[in-house]
Amino acid sequence: MTKEQRNFLIYIGVFGGILFLLYVLRKVFIPVFLGFLIAYIFKPVVDKLEKKKISRGISAIIVLFFLTFLVATFVLIIFPLISDIISAISGAGPKLISLVDEKLKPYLLEKFQIDITGTVEGYKEKLYEFTHNLSGRDFSFLGGLIKRAISNIFILIYLIIALILIPLIAYYFIVYYYEVIKWIDSMIPLKFKGLIDDIFKEIDSTMSMFFRGQITVCTVMAIIYSIALVVVKVPNPVAIGVITGVLNFIPYAGLITGLTLSLLLSLIYGTGLLPIIGSVAVYTIIPLTDQFFITPRIMGSSIGLKPIFIILALLIGGTLMGFVGILIAVPSAAIIKVLLGILIDKYKKSSLYLSE
Repeated sequence: MTKEQRNFLIYIGVFGGILFLLYVLRKVFIPVFLGFLIAYIFKPVVDKLEKKKISRGISAIIVLFFLTFLVATFVLIIFPLISDIISAISGAGPKLISLVDEKLKPYLLEKFQIDITGTVEGYKEKLYEFTHNLSGRDFSFLGGLIKRAISNIFILIYLIIALILIPLIAYYFIVYYYEVIKWIDSMIPLKFKGLIDDIFKEIDSTMSMFFRGQITVCTVMAIIYSIALVVVKVPNPVAIGVITGVLNFIPYAGLITGLTLSLLLSLIYGTGLLPIIGSVAVYTIIPLTDQFFITPRIMGSSIGLKPIFIILALLIGGTLMGFVGILIAVPSAAIIKVLLGILIDKYKKSSLYLSE
């Protein structure tokens, strides 16, 4: 075995070992990772505040308060929307049954000689039961989640510790960001310094292009969708617009969720044809505008991660680590993409690949 082949196998071993270690220590690693990610995303903001003679400590507190405000605002927006949807669906049951009895049954019987009385009666009881159980429930599902969390004391303790640690870790990473990077750089063996520096530069470029760009795109899209939905008179336009914008970073998730919510509420509340036609128009024109104009202008011609990789990362992250896995899936995918790219490049330049 040549030296190049041996080095290549070492690279594979180190790469695999890092992935295995991160998986084994995922519960410890996740708060650290999320804390660092917050510090990384808001680093340009902190740098600008520091140039205005505001210390990094004060800047970190400002950033964390701003982030807390954003999360709280999103929660306050999405929960009433869920409540409205549940209330609307529960109230639509009797209307739907009445519509079928008075309009659909006579029409089918007269025009096509189809009698659906037996079928309708079979579903009536189920529909009444469903809407009755749904009515007034609103946020009761939160009680169930809380009860399940309390029943498993270890999960509850972990969640409390994580909620405390993530902002604390983020604060220290924001304040000591450059010191941490400098210390890591000083610990790299001189033999591998060039390679590791290239890896970190690639990771920084990919993550910066994706995350900071996506935050801007999601914000712009949330504003555009909210305004457009107000114009076409869709119920709860701001809430649906914000949800669509937030989910915009997941391919097709924002489009599908926003269009479904818009059509559902427009149909249930019976506000005429304008909101229904308008919803279809909004979720046809704006995504095309985003694809060909907004995202390319903000993020450049490439975002570094293709939609299929984002979807796969979310599926794998959710399978391995649940909701938290979904949160860290995309940044992990960005890092893995860079590492694999460098690994493949090294492999194709090695004698293991070139030898016949």
